Amino acid sequence: MPRIHLGLSIWLLLFWCSEAALGWWKGGLPIAAVAADWSQWHQIGGLFVAVFTCLVHVIVMWHLLGSGKAMKEALQERGIGADKVQYMRRMKMKVYPWSTFSMLVPIAAAILGGAALKLYVPNAVHLSFAMLGLALNAATVPIEQRWLRANERLIREVEGMIAARV
Repeated sequence: MPRIHLGLSIWLLLFWCSEAALGWWKGGLPIAAVAADWSQWHQIGGLFVAVFTCLVHVIVMWHLLGSGKAMKEALQERGIGADKVQYMRRMKMKVYPWSTFSMLVPIAAAILGGAALKLYVPNAVHLSFAMLGLALNAATVPIEQRWLRANERLIREVEGMIAARV
């Protein structure tokens, strides 16, 4: 899972950076007709980035939830590894807040982008949320990688414990 997540995260950050560049470039275009055309691409790209961001982080959350549940049940059946169950719970609590806010901020940025397009909020508000989303996602990727690798080691350890008890 860490390799899959790393690949998805690299694409995610590339999409974020290209969308940020497109938005920045669109905002600096002097001709209104050209800027309007690029605005459509920025809107579509922004929506895609928000959805793809949610996809990547939900995959991580589902993986931790599913593997944790499977390990917990396997350990409880055999009456071993109560400390492992606590470690799995701590692991999720280290990742879930980062993943959650890494999804919520881009959704807010997308909504605020539509509001900025209709002149309900200043462009700076949308820009602030978009830059916060980019920074938050860039910070979340290494955190998720660290805990996905720890989860992978824990899975191997639990498999070894179960194999030794059989």
